[in-house]
Amino acid sequence: MNLWAVIPVKPLKRLRSDHNNTLTDDEWSKLNTTMLESIIQAIRNVQGVEEILVVSKDTFLLSIARDRNVKTLHEGSGSDINTALKRAATVASMYKSHSLLVLAADLPLITTDDVESFINISSMQPEMVIAPDRRNIGTNAILLNPLSTNYRFQFGGNSFDKHLSEAQRLQYHIAISDLKSLRIDIDSPEDFEWIKEQYLKSI
Repeated sequence: MNLWAVIPVKPLKRLRSDHNNTLTDDEWSKLNTTMLESIIQAIRNVQGVEEILVVSKDTFLLSIARDRNVKTLHEGSGSDINTALKRAATVASMYKSHSLLVLAADLPLITTDDVESFINISSMQPEMVIAPDRRNIGTNAILLNPLSTNYRFQFGGNSFDKHLSEAQRLQYHIAISDLKSLRIDIDSPEDFEWIKEQYLKSI
C-alpha cells in the first residue's frame, strides 16, 4: 500500500492555553515534543508508509520533524487545520499516494503495532477507518483507502460524527477502531494528571 501518514500538531502555546492544566511550561514542551518524536518513530517503522508529513503552525515543532527527515507543511496563520489537511491530501495525491492516514499528535501510548493494526482494519475499498476518542466525540485517527481529495476533514467540535457523515457523503464504507491506544489522548485536565504520572516520569 502506497500510504502517506499526516500528523497535525497544534502549536505548543495554543495547546497550553486550551487547557487548565498543572504542567509547567518545560513539562508541557517536553511532553509534546516527545510525543511527536514517538509517533514519528512509530509510523516510520510501519511497512507501506511512503512518507510522513507533519502539519503545524508551530515552527519549532516543524523543525523537530525536519530534523528527523520528515516532510513538513506550514499551516498559514489565517488557515485552520481542516484546510491544511486538505492541502496535505492534495500534496500526497500529487505524489501518487494511494491511501492517506491522519493521526493526532497527542497519542502517548501509540506503537508501530498499533498503527499497523489500525491500517489492517481496512478490508475493502473505498473505506474510511476511524478511531474516535474514548468519549466518542473527537477523532484521533482516520485512514482513507483510497485517498480522496474531495474528503472534507472535520476536526473540531463533535468531529467523530461529522467525519462519519463525510464518509457517507462520499459513499465510503466505514470501519470503527476500538484500539485503546488510539482512544487515549490528552483532552482534559484529568488527562494531563494521568499523563504526568504515567508518561512524563518515563521520559
